[in-house]
Amino acid sequence: MLRAAIIGLGNIAQVHMAVIDACPQAQLVALCDTDPGKKALRPELPFFADLNQMLAQIQPDVLHICLPHYLHLWAAQQAAAAGCHVFCEKPSGLNLKEALQMAGLEQQYHVRTAVCLQNRLNRTTETMRDLLSSGKYGQVSNLRANLAWHRPEAYYRESPWRSWLDKAGGGCLINQALHTMDLMPYLLGSPVIALKAVCGQVLDYANQVEDSATLSLQFANGCPGLLQASVANGQDEAVSFDIQTEGGRILLRQQGVWVDDKDGLRLLASDRPARIGKTCYGDSHALMIERFYRAVETEPLSVLPAQLPEDCRYASAADALEVMLMLEASYRSAATHTRIELEDLYEQTLQEQSAAPAQA
Repeated sequence: MLRAAIIGLGNIAQVHMAVIDACPQAQLVALCDTDPGKKALRPELPFFADLNQMLAQIQPDVLHICLPHYLHLWAAQQAAAAGCHVFCEKPSGLNLKEALQMAGLEQQYHVRTAVCLQNRLNRTTETMRDLLSSGKYGQVSNLRANLAWHRPEAYYRESPWRSWLDKAGGGCLINQALHTMDLMPYLLGSPVIALKAVCGQVLDYANQVEDSATLSLQFANGCPGLLQASVANGQDEAVSFDIQTEGGRILLRQQGVWVDDKDGLRLLASDRPARIGKTCYGDSHALMIERFYRAVETEPLSVLPAQLPEDCRYASAADALEVMLMLEASYRSAATHTRIELEDLYEQTLQEQSAAPAQA
């Protein structure tokens, strides 16, 4: 049985606790947070205010990282250096450079590192991906995704780091729309090769980060894409996808996949309702965590994540690089008002990364 610990006891940690408690493969053995009042969440467990102290005393097998964005890489580095596997909430860093460092931890320290891109395992995602990969509907001619959520000003005041660029890395794209961005190339099985983005603020909040963004995407297979994301809506609405193909349209509406073709409009699959936490979290945290635990328990580290059996295949930090590259390109495009070629940006970042030690 794996011994799991959690650092960062905010809202999303409640989901991780519930999943670990229900998982026969693991036991929750310790919690860590700088707020001593959080000990009341699970008074029967050892509680620490210092991560390295917890790692040394408890020696967990897996650390679940549920911290603010700017602490994700730091906590992962501490855990990996202690020989502890890492399961990290998104994002895998503040930017692409940090994401590359996160992805390098597996080889550097011989541990597994997962990033919680759990929406890949939603029933609706799997249904759409299977339909597209089957070839039944032919080529995709357009892909559009929309996220329209509501975040009141109190959301940022309660956790001020969310409004600061150097702590959050950005606003609605990195914090709310990252999962939607991740699914776009994942569904098509084709990477984004170029994009142009507009990011800004339409809310009168004193934030440094964007609350709204529009991205025009170009995929390697020639398909164009459009992503619109905002937390300025009056309420949370379900994320939607509209995929136009030669054989008809594939739609994601209200957590359900619909097809509109020669046989008419019909529902093919619906997501499981969220058992804990916000509806937008979905119900696939458990699936992703269980897959990760299974990989840690049963598969040698020499087996790469992409080569793992299906029931052990998790989203690794290396898998998360694609969406982190899209984010980096989006923010650079918005700042420079230019179209960004993603391969050029990736190569540039790698060069900067390799040159950094020599400049230190």
